Amino acid sequence: MKNHEAQEQVNEPSKNQVNSINPKSSKKLVKIFSIVFLTVFFIALLGGIFAYIYYQNEVTKPTMVNDKYLIMTIDKGTSTKEVAQELEDLGVIPSKYIMYAYMKQHPDKHIQAGYYKVPTKDLTFAKLIDEFQKGSFEQKLTFIEGWRTEEYADYLETTMNSDFAQNFLNSKYTKEGYMFPDTYIIEKTDSANKLASWMRNTFDKKFTDQMLKDAQKRNLTKEQIVILASIIEREMNIKKDRPIVAGILIKRLQNDWPLQADATVQYAKGHKGNWWPRLKAGDTKSVNSPYNTYLNKGLPPAPICNPSLDAIKSVIYYKETPYWFYITDHNGVTHYSETLEEHNANVQKYLN
Repeated sequence: MKNHEAQEQVNEPSKNQVNSINPKSSKKLVKIFSIVFLTVFFIALLGGIFAYIYYQNEVTKPTMVNDKYLIMTIDKGTSTKEVAQELEDLGVIPSKYIMYAYMKQHPDKHIQAGYYKVPTKDLTFAKLIDEFQKGSFEQKLTFIEGWRTEEYADYLETTMNSDFAQNFLNSKYTKEGYMFPDTYIIEKTDSANKLASWMRNTFDKKFTDQMLKDAQKRNLTKEQIVILASIIEREMNIKKDRPIVAGILIKRLQNDWPLQADATVQYAKGHKGNWWPRLKAGDTKSVNSPYNTYLNKGLPPAPICNPSLDAIKSVIYYKETPYWFYITDHNGVTHYSETLEEHNANVQKYLN
């Protein structure tokens, strides 16, 4: 018997087997895939559009902060993520990711460390980021000549806060007439007491020992000078006329005449919201106050405002003249007179 190896027969697929994959099914799968792809694409596109519209709206709409000011301190080294989280916590933005997106879109903007007190009226997120470019831990405070101490406090309430203003009024250094009006740059962390001390020290430096010696030669004390200077500051805006008016007031004082300065009655009538009200007919006779220099002879009990160095010098170096009366007309021109008759005539001529 003949031996032979058994061989496996490998059969090629038949023509019928090859044609068993239906072309129609293949086209159907491609169509389904295309529909799914386009659906996902359009959903993603619409989602992107809505997300962009939402983002733009959040960036440009006014923030929903109820307080008058948004107060924040950004310390050095604080990251953008930390600032974003704080803004979210404060309710300035609904999500910290708004800030992430905005900062990525504006790579030229960088958050600066500093103390911020930003008015919230019409404040948008975009405007707030612009404010964050101006970081500073300093505050510039400018006090105007002729402001009374309550006006200083009103100003500090606006520029700092109400607690700071109240602490300034309560400071042992705060004293009407001696808080020198000037521009002061303080650290945002400085106390009101420190500011008050600085202002008093500035006054002491401006009012030199030589000025006091010159005043004493004319029999004027420091207290008298400051009170008179505060009246001059409010009574006479024209600097060249101040030494003349100071001389008139001093002459009245020395001769036991009432000073009859309208500003002192305004001081007595002043109140929150209107510290220097215009006088009405009869106020000089009806306002019952030790500050009414129509009803009371001599100086008022204390200064009526914080005078400038110019007003102080006008009192120390006052001019002696024959005049007893003065008025300033509607054009800012001062008219002097030696007698009451001349004064009344000037009033009729220039003020009525």
